[in-house]
Amino acid sequence: MKKLTFRFKRQISLLAILCCGMLLNAQQVVITVTEMYSEVRDGTQQISSSGGLQAAFKDAGYTAETIANITNLKIITATGVHLTMTNTRPNGTDAREDVPVGDFALINSMARLSNLDLSDAKIGSQINRSDDGFPRSALANNATIKTITFPKNLRAFNRSVFQNSALQGTIFLPKTVVTVNEYNSAFENCKGITAFEVETGNAYVKAVNGVLFSADGKSLLMYPCGKQDVAFNIPEGVTTLATSAFGWNDYLEELSFPASLTTLPREDLIVNGSGKIKRYNVAPGNTVLAATNGFLVDKTTGTLMAYPLGNTSETIVIDGSIVKIVPRFYFSYAVATLKNIIFTEGVETINFGAFKVGAINGTPITSVLEYIELPSTLKNIEAEAFVGNKNLLQVICKATEPPTLFPNQIFRESNGKDTRLGVPVASLAKYKASAWNISVSAPTNAFPEDQIVAYRNITTVDATCIQSASVADYLVAVKANEAPAGEAFSRWTSTPETSFTNAKVSVSSFTMPNSDIEVKALFALKKPYTLVDAITQSGMAAIGSSVNIEAAPTKGGLAFSKWTVAEGNGVEVVDPNSVSTSFTMIDGTVKIAAVYSAAYKITICGGYTVLEAFPGETVTVKTSSRTSPTFKKWTSPTSGVTFANPNSETTTFVMPAKDVIIDADF
Repeated sequence: MKKLTFRFKRQISLLAILCCGMLLNAQQVVITVTEMYSEVRDGTQQISSSGGLQAAFKDAGYTAETIANITNLKIITATGVHLTMTNTRPNGTDAREDVPVGDFALINSMARLSNLDLSDAKIGSQINRSDDGFPRSALANNATIKTITFPKNLRAFNRSVFQNSALQGTIFLPKTVVTVNEYNSAFENCKGITAFEVETGNAYVKAVNGVLFSADGKSLLMYPCGKQDVAFNIPEGVTTLATSAFGWNDYLEELSFPASLTTLPREDLIVNGSGKIKRYNVAPGNTVLAATNGFLVDKTTGTLMAYPLGNTSETIVIDGSIVKIVPRFYFSYAVATLKNIIFTEGVETINFGAFKVGAINGTPITSVLEYIELPSTLKNIEAEAFVGNKNLLQVICKATEPPTLFPNQIFRESNGKDTRLGVPVASLAKYKASAWNISVSAPTNAFPEDQIVAYRNITTVDATCIQSASVADYLVAVKANEAPAGEAFSRWTSTPETSFTNAKVSVSSFTMPNSDIEVKALFALKKPYTLVDAITQSGMAAIGSSVNIEAAPTKGGLAFSKWTVAEGNGVEVVDPNSVSTSFTMIDGTVKIAAVYSAAYKITICGGYTVLEAFPGETVTVKTSSRTSPTFKKWTSPTSGVTFANPNSETTTFVMPAKDVIIDADF
């Protein structure tokens, strides 16, 4: 084979020159690269420009130091010359390989380069091709380039071109771009990009409000990683989402799907790396997708999809009318904030590890999951479904026939001595004879027999309870509904009677009896109350309700002393000496004032007490520890000091409005 090699002239044009260590900052350096090697193999001309940019800088007299200080660079390439990152193998075969040197490697090494203009350059995704496409990973992980102007004839992006780069603002695509995929890879995790724009006349892609679509509007290609809107409605007419189209965005919290959208990427890549998504919405009429309480559902299988990682709700209700299947590991990270999960009728299968506690960088998260309610329709629970939920207190399973448990280790570390499995009264014996009993089937690691008990039902009146059932002796949270006009919450009552943590506040909890229970919120007419010199404002409260009040620790140079009831027959402040306390509203006029006083000093000899006190405050004094001489009595030269028992080693007196001296006589 005859080999012919010829080199064209190298030519460089500069608008700015670095010399004597001077730094080039805003001033643009323009360099033209015309170096080209050409050789003929098997009758075919092969072209390479590897090292062309490096040679251009060298011929201009640039040192490594001056190159490193360029901040604004424009590169021009002559006809037939391409910036590249690839090379032909020395054996002359047609195979290609990426090499860690070349034009883009040099660009990436320029530590201060922030603006790169390639508008008059040609780039090749690999040598021997002139497709005007960026090489794979050409500027990936570049931490300095913030703005880039693409070549006028740019046609394509290869994978990971700008992955994890520092690009900022709007990315402008020329009309020659024909790529309709790979954008998720090309701009992966570029959190500074806030919008895309496309030059008029592009027949393949377009931008609408900064979001990149196929030209026909049927495919959403890329939502900018740095776009700061908290909600986005995918336009009607979009039928397909590109892979990770909504990936790596730290602002988007709510995503709405139109009725037309029926084709999605793999579900874990819908919002790949976007951890703020709290909820999904789906328009009526969508034949493939649905949503329940912000969760995306595949309607064709009834399977939950794409857990919204920004959802930190303590309580989640899954609607069994549209959800049949809980996927593998679906709630593994949710249990860090999820305390209560209720599955309504219709859910059938909980898959492998669905609630198994996940780990971050190898460190398991701490689960706070306490309550699980399973419907009567449940058929199967797969292995390790609930592993590691050490704070779990109740699992209520309403199925009359024990659901099938597929070993192994379903409730490992979630079945401690305080945990109870609540089952229907009539099915108690069946559960104890099934794999739900760890003594019957050890591999399932379910529950000891004495922890399998009957649950009881909860009904509410004018109130909301997240649980519909509970086992006896456990606390159940309850919240009053909105009060009727002119009324306010007064207190809780129940049938049969049970104890409440606080029966006079609208959000409380009660102890579950060993029977069904009805819990009722009572409301009463609102009456006004007046607070004087308090932080809490005057207001209205229902008769019999508890009203929280708070005073300022200091006011006008004085310290809070106590609460006094100026009006209100029978009103009692729970702790009149505390800045934060409460009172029970009566059917009458109420006026309560916060009293502020100057504190006076106490000097004591031969004993212990506080260093200062307010007028009217009861002060306790105690003698020093000693074996001799014998204590005789308390005395004070300060008028107005009267001891409750002057001959007792521990006694009290009421503080007068003056400094006080106290002596212990021995």
